[in-house]
Amino acid sequence: MISPPTSPRKDPAMSRNNWLKTSMILCALLLQAACGGGGGGGGDAGGGTVAGPFALAGQVEGLLGSGLAVQDGLGNTLSIPGGATSFAFNSGSPYLATGAVFDLQVQSQPTGQVCVFTNGSGVAKVNMGAIKINCATVGLTTASLSESQLQWRVQTPIQVNLKSEAGQTIGGKLTCQSTNLEALEVASDCSWAKALRLGNYTISVLSSAGHAANANVSQIPQRHALPATSQAANLFAVNPSQGTALLWGSGAMGKLAQFDANIPNSDSPKPLVGQLFVANFNTIRLNTVSLALGSPSASSLALSEAGEVVSWGGDGTTLGRTVTAGVSTGKVITATDNVALKNMVQVQAGQKNAAALRDDGRVYSWGLANGSGQGLSGLNSVNANVVMVGPNTPLTAVVQISAGDNYTLALTASGEVYVWGSNQGLKLPNAEGSVVAQYAYATPINDPLTKTPLQNVVSISAGSTHALALTAQGNVLAWGNNQFGQLGRGNTFSNVNSGFEPGWVKAPLLQGGNLNNIKAIAAGQNHNLALTNNGSIVSWGPVSNPQLGWGSKTIDRGDLPSFVVNATDTSTLANIVAISATATNSYALTSKGEVLSWGYNYSGALGLGVLFTELAQAVKPQNVVSGNESGTLSVGDMSQFKNLNQRYR
Repeated sequence: MISPPTSPRKDPAMSRNNWLKTSMILCALLLQAACGGGGGGGGDAGGGTVAGPFALAGQVEGLLGSGLAVQDGLGNTLSIPGGATSFAFNSGSPYLATGAVFDLQVQSQPTGQVCVFTNGSGVAKVNMGAIKINCATVGLTTASLSESQLQWRVQTPIQVNLKSEAGQTIGGKLTCQSTNLEALEVASDCSWAKALRLGNYTISVLSSAGHAANANVSQIPQRHALPATSQAANLFAVNPSQGTALLWGSGAMGKLAQFDANIPNSDSPKPLVGQLFVANFNTIRLNTVSLALGSPSASSLALSEAGEVVSWGGDGTTLGRTVTAGVSTGKVITATDNVALKNMVQVQAGQKNAAALRDDGRVYSWGLANGSGQGLSGLNSVNANVVMVGPNTPLTAVVQISAGDNYTLALTASGEVYVWGSNQGLKLPNAEGSVVAQYAYATPINDPLTKTPLQNVVSISAGSTHALALTAQGNVLAWGNNQFGQLGRGNTFSNVNSGFEPGWVKAPLLQGGNLNNIKAIAAGQNHNLALTNNGSIVSWGPVSNPQLGWGSKTIDRGDLPSFVVNATDTSTLANIVAISATATNSYALTSKGEVLSWGYNYSGALGLGVLFTELAQAVKPQNVVSGNESGTLSVGDMSQFKNLNQRYR
């Protein structure tokens, strides 16, 4: 099999309800129904005389007001009135078998109080601890988090500080509870938190001494210094930690997002400049978290902390708004109500296609269908409409998107990969084995041996007409066009009859076997980069092209990976933490936050402070210079980039 069989991984952000229904029961104190059913039987469960089945019941302590609601994970919510001393789900009938896993959750807090569970999770069995709901009144005690922002789907270690009215730290054991289970996960011991939706949310905190408070947290998209994938040519950009995007390269068609559409090419980083969009929008706020650069005629996209998408440049096809010229920056809007897209966590720009991923796992797509479909509503989708990928049932549970030339990939929480758009370059066979010209709707990519969807994928990257997928084991799958050996299988299109379907990328020539120990991937137009676990990079593709970064090494074939050299061409490049590839160039981020580039210097796209007439290409990595060309470019505080490898499962 192409994909090693593994137990399917479940994702609480995207499939919480289904997962909990099949593998986890959220409940409280477990009592035998025959021994009372209601909340008074907590002693029986703790005393160990009952063998099951059990009813869901427990005790409540300290509840004063109304508003408390708890859920059992089976689709049932129980409201508990103020003053109650016990609770019970489905009182009076057997509810839970012995050995079942449980984890009760508070769905909503009572007015002015914080309630948490004691012994609220475990396994239904004899001699289990008594479980209570403990409530305390929120007074002048305050709570704060070590992390003021959480990034989408990143499990982040936190520290909770609880202070008295006098400002003194309150010690002892703390218990934490999310006030919105769909938007925010929190460890009950307050050790970590994970954002599932964008916005501002609250964590309820209760100390062992009965002090209660709420801590506020802001939840934003993931912050990335380098674009995940880029179909751009002669253009690049980075997003420093302070959130002001920097671009350099070709100034044609407004690609540098400056006020003047005819600004000359830039050989060093220029800031992304915001302009007014229409009268009812304020000036674009440039606190960006990630970027996507389209092909030479396409628009580029930036994503803000608030989850709004800004577009600029290109011929207008993928601007996602009601303008025909793309010089100025403006917000991408919805097709139905003409308001800005909200709650987006990723953006991708291809050739005539663009897409954005929403925090609930649904995908919006826009661009020119041109008879090939963009996963919109059929083969003749209207140009520039921004709608959910469908058709009738929207694609859901998506955790990553990646755009190639007129096609888009999506990775789901279960590790499957979907594709929609043009199939002219990929030439993937459908379920019946036929190669169709396009996929109008999202279609799973199958394992060629089992004919079932690929599994266990943790990251995807779309090249021009080929694609890569990284597995949890650190191996790389490639499929699509193999004309330049970009599938990394030790052959090219000219001497292999097939190869359009997914297959393993091979290891470097002298190692044998398949490429392994990989933690990040990046597909360019016809070349690829892969970041190893030890911080080095391998590349493969057109053997004569400088974007492979092989320096003075004599290598006569590019259809197998080889290691990128360092700046002095004396050893293998090391200490790399992130990678990105464009049509003609390669880029890397060092552990110190410096940006390296190599490849062709068309329009100054290498960012080395010189244009093509002075330096045509770089065959080994060089430091990108700062905007004033006084030193090397740095992306700032590296701790702000929580998912450098861009793995989403």
